[in-house]
Amino acid sequence: MDKDTSGSVNKYSHLTLREREEIALGLEIGLKQREIAFSLNRSPSTISREIKRNKLYIWGAKYRATWAQFQTNERKKIATIKREYQIKN
Repeated sequence: MDKDTSGSVNKYSHLTLREREEIALGLEIGLKQREIAFSLNRSPSTISREIKRNKLYIWGAKYRATWAQFQTNERKKIATIKREYQIKN
């Protein structure tokens, strides 16, 4: 097997809704974050940050995939608006 010498770095990829659903399901059935990370081929720290960032506190601090995706989309919109505002000013 040849070693990649192109200097390319793995780019970060955002979690998909499907991955978020897998996280929610894994938590529901009692899997540990490391087990979920392994099944998704993601870093345990990625799973930990995702859960911490997107818990829905009104339902007893539960992680919900649809809420997490909604929050992600809203943060993305806000970042876009801020970036456009900075460019104009």
